[in-house]
Amino acid sequence: MQAKNPVGAFYAVQTLRAILDGYKRVNIPSLSIEDAPRYPWRGMHLDVSRNFHTLDDVKRLIRAMAMYKMNHLHLHLTDDEGWRIEIPDIPELTEVISY
Repeated sequence: MQAKNPVGAFYAVQTLRAILDGYKRVNIPSLSIEDAPRYPWRGMHLDVSRNFHTLDDVKRLIRAMAMYKMNHLHLHLTDDEGWRIEIPDIPELTEVISY
């Protein structure tokens, strides 16, 4: 395996793992993979300032991003003057300000 840097080697292994998931471990095909990102960044924008998301949802998104080799997560926590992060001890933050 050849890679320009450790990050490239990591993504090469992820590509190989994705290909091998469909094969039994005793029947590994002979192959050559040439892969490079088309763009310097590939990302996702998650806007939690307008919509609540559970921690499990965010973790599932991060796992999916890793599977698709995305390298930027833009997490939008607040927008304008509103506060949208739910804090159970201070319900006024989301009851009043989130409208």
